[in-house]
Amino acid sequence: MTSVTSVLSSSWADRGADVLTSETLQQLMDNLIPYIRVANFTSVAACEELSSSVFDLSFGKYREVEPPIDRIGCTVFEYDAIGRRDYFADTKRAAEVQDELFSRTFNPLSMLMSLLSRSTGRRTTIARNGDGQSYYAGLVRRIEQGTLLHVDYAPAEQNGWEICDIKHQLSWNLYLKVGSIGSGQTTVYQRQWKPEDNRYKERRYGFDHEVIAGSEHAIFQPVVGEVVLFNTRNYHMVDPSRGIRITVTSAIGETPRGDLILWS
Repeated sequence: MTSVTSVLSSSWADRGADVLTSETLQQLMDNLIPYIRVANFTSVAACEELSSSVFDLSFGKYREVEPPIDRIGCTVFEYDAIGRRDYFADTKRAAEVQDELFSRTFNPLSMLMSLLSRSTGRRTTIARNGDGQSYYAGLVRRIEQGTLLHVDYAPAEQNGWEICDIKHQLSWNLYLKVGSIGSGQTTVYQRQWKPEDNRYKERRYGFDHEVIAGSEHAIFQPVVGEVVLFNTRNYHMVDPSRGIRITVTSAIGETPRGDLILWS
């Protein structure tokens, strides 16, 4: 991995960055690198303490998603078919649960936002709607049976929500628990979603693998205490995990002004 400036003559899959800066963030948005890995974002002991607290709460399942994904918190993805009013009503209770959970140990969401602001010089906030209501950010999620090949890109999926005005969309994941080595890997393809790709759509959110035929790809193995950021307009998928796999995660969007907003 490269620390700051990618050697652009090398393979895209080999250009991953190991430091978050304004330069590497822009490279990630421009699809010049596959990911940014922030090692030792927090300690293994802190991750173990938070993941133990997580099991005091009840996970819910994503609606209409197979293989099943468990989560604590609210997602725009699910409420897109239910309605904005219910989403913003439910985020209040979800935020209270999150505050209580993070107060027991540490707050990875606020730590990540501080890191983004400090490292890139960009204003970083939780997304808000036109009435000033806050979006939810900071899902606790269990993906243990893997995912379909998919993208997460609000301009393609969340028409009518404020977040669809973003220019670029990334994701960050803090790994609290991971399965055994060689399982639960994430694969990111250099290929980005385009409107005409919807002819490859399968089920609720997946895509036929034909859409990424011949595309270069990068694979990373999750590490406890590490944060990984990648561009979610790029097609990506998660392999099944042998063992418990828990992350804290949200989307990161770049606004037309260049600010960063977070939501889940």
